[in-house]
Parts: sequence; C-alpha cells; structure tokens
Amino acid sequence: MAETARKRAEGGAGRLAEFAAGIECAGLPAEVVGRAKQLVSDALACGVAGYTIAPEIVAPIRRYVLGMGGASEAALLVGSERVPAPLAGLANGTVIHTIDYDDIHLPTIGHFGAPVVASALAAVERSGGSGADLVAAVVAGFEVAGRIGRSVMPGHYQRWHSTSSLGGIAAAAAAARGFGLDAERTAIAIGFAADDAGGTRYGTKVGDISKSLHAGSAAFKGLQGALLAEAGAKGPAGVLEHPVGFYWAYSEEGEPGRLAGELESLGTVWEVMEVDIKAYPCIFAAHSAIEATVEIVRERSLRLEDIEGITVRYPHFSDQHGVNYEPGSVMAARLSIPFCVAVAAMDREVGLAQFEHGRFEDGETRAFMRRVVCESDRSLKERYPDAPAAEVIVKTTPGERYHEEVARPRGNHERPLTDAEHRRKLEDLLGWTLDGPAARDLLDYLSRVEQLESLDGLVGSLSR
Repeated sequence: MAETARKRAEGGAGRLAEFAAGIECAGLPAEVVGRAKQLVSDALACGVAGYTIAPEIVAPIRRYVLGMGGASEAALLVGSERVPAPLAGLANGTVIHTIDYDDIHLPTIGHFGAPVVASALAAVERSGGSGADLVAAVVAGFEVAGRIGRSVMPGHYQRWHSTSSLGGIAAAAAAARGFGLDAERTAIAIGFAADDAGGTRYGTKVGDISKSLHAGSAAFKGLQGALLAEAGAKGPAGVLEHPVGFYWAYSEEGEPGRLAGELESLGTVWEVMEVDIKAYPCIFAAHSAIEATVEIVRERSLRLEDIEGITVRYPHFSDQHGVNYEPGSVMAARLSIPFCVAVAAMDREVGLAQFEHGRFEDGETRAFMRRVVCESDRSLKERYPDAPAAEVIVKTTPGERYHEEVARPRGNHERPLTDAEHRRKLEDLLGWTLDGPAARDLLDYLSRVEQLESLDGLVGSLSR
C-alpha cells in the first residue's frame, strides 16, 4: 500500500514539473496573463517602496550581497548594481517582503510573489529572455507552490512559514522556467528546494528581519537549485515523496499521494487567480477586521472617546496568530491585529502612513490597543471555509453595541481591487522612491511586459 502511494506521488511530482516546464505565455488564458502581470507589478512596486521605507532591513542585505562580488548577471531593485543571479534573488526577494504589502496565496498562507518574482526576474535577466518568459516563469512558480502547498495544509502552517518553506519550491519552479530548463531538470531544481526547505513561524510572531529574509532566502534557494540542475547536478528529484522526504517532514497529514488529487485541475484552474492583492500594508488576518472597524466608525461618526472597547473575532489560523499588544518594531506592528484595528478606529484608515514615525510606540495608540480584544473563532471557519472573515463589535461608552461582519476584504481574489484601485496602490508605492517620470516609465513597461523582447528597459527603469 505504501509503495503504491509512493509511486502515485512520484508520478504527480513529475507531472507537475513537466507542466511547469511547458508553460508558454502565448498559450495562457488572457485573464491568467493579466493576473500574472498584476502580481509582477505589485511585487516590484512593494520592493521599490520598501527600499525607502525599510532601510533597517534593506541596507544590511544590500551591503551583504554587494560585498560578495561575482558575475554581473541580474540587477538589484533600485540602483544600477548587478550581482550574480542568486544574490539578486536574495536581495530583491527580501526587499519586496519588507512592508508586508505584497500578495498572499491564502490556501497556503504564503507570500509567493516576493520569491517568485525575484527569482523569475533574475533568471530571465541572466538568460536574456523576454517579458513573455517572465510571465510564464511567474505562473509556473505559483502553480508548483500552490499545488504542493495545498497538499500539506493545514498542518504545515502550524510550524512553518509558508513564504519560506514553500516559497523556495515556488522560486525553483519559476527560476527553472526562466532558464528554460526541461521537465527533468525542473524536477531536480524543485527537489533541491524541497530538500532545503525551512523557515519557522518565529519571524511572524516577533516581526524582525527574519520574516523578510524568508522570501529572499527562498528566491536564493530556488535560483541555486535551478542553476545546479542546469549545470548537470542529479539532485533529489524524488525528495517530495521519499519515506523520509518533504511530506514526511513538513506535513502533519503525511500522505504523499495527496498531491495527485491537487493536479486534476492543471491547465483549467490557475493558482495565480487564487492570489489576493493586499489593500492594507499589514498582516492579512487583520484586513477584514480593519474594513469592518472603519465601516462602523465612519458610519456612526464615532470619536475615540466614544469607544469603550472593540472585540475582533477571526478564523483560527494558529494559536495567538497576530495577537501582539507590545510590538517592538515597525514589522511587528504590521503583524499585530490589535495595533492595526486600533489605528483603523483612530484614523479611519490603514495605509503606509500609519506605520511611520514610530506610531507603534505612541502612548495614546498603545493605550487604545488595550481596548481591542482578539478572539480566534473556529465557527467563522465553518461558516466561511474559504474566506478570511472577521466579526467586529464596537461597544461605546453610552453602552451601545455596533456589529459588522466582513467575509472577504477588499483585495481578496473574489473581491479584487479594481484596476483604478490597484493603479493608485502602485503609484503610491513607487512614489516613495521614484520621481514621476521614472514611475510612469516603469508602469508603462509593466503594463506591456508580455510584449517586451528583453527586460533591459524594464530593469533600466528600476535603476533610475
């Protein structure tokens, strides 16, 4: 019985690698190409803004990769420096994930845009590929991570940060497609990344550079695995399903054969279409609560002194997910539901400005956070099994209670940002670092990326 399951899983892993290697932009549905372009734009814009907003993370990683030297293969986001492709993936993936505004694949709770776009960009740059190759590589990365990730959830996330553990697999698939590797070498690249998977939930609890570094390290591992496969290494192609391989180590469910079931919809259902593009620069578990809080406060014209307390109920992700009443850094504040809901009530909005100027240390904000009670409610998961729902109850000092429930926040793939809303997000992000003409040039290249014969112009616009 175990041998049958193992063989079935091996066939699934091989089929997935073959599918990823064969993706061509011209053969993709128009909506898939459009979504992939949105994800590329969103990730790069987050990286451009992160360059300015998060120097405490960006500066050390840039110093590190620039000090390593090596071949001039791929560009760093913002600036004219070029480094070996894996180092570009390391730096760019990290920078994209600094401000927690990048996409999320909710079925796996993974931020795959950062490692996938960083690795795909570096691979296509190094190989002299086209914009169509970049789009295909991005789609391949999400397909592989999404299918494998679904097959190990929900148990996987109880210990592992999917952006790292599954992000390396995503990056390997993206890099392999960016280099134009065949199915056999793509499987080897994925195997290297799966064998080297890691990244605990520490960073998501504490909120330090390790969380951002997870995305960059994933890109590095993916590019490294793809380059080794390209160089002829015969790596661990069967590590996913091996008796002491990936599924054994990283899934509480522990059944390798589950992958086969996730492949039945290959080519008809696309993982990029399941990705959420964030409307708020913070932990996604807070998004529905933010929206509900703002709605109540605005509709009732509540002042700060009118609010006695706020109760937030959200689906169970893992124990004490996002519950931090004393964030010690900007990143920790982004990951704190009490902080995000507090500033939503105080400012009636949550944007990049709410995380500037040491707001997380402000005495008034800290005091108001204590009025926010967070409750993990498993019944919400039962009522909304595929949605990041939240209930918010605001109790006022006169004793009134106002209730709002949001099943899917703005930006969820079933309630996506409009083109105009996403354009405003991109312009806001790019405006932190680029001047107007440079931002417009970059957006122009991104709007027609699948038509670009090379990435020279796109990369050049990032270096201004």
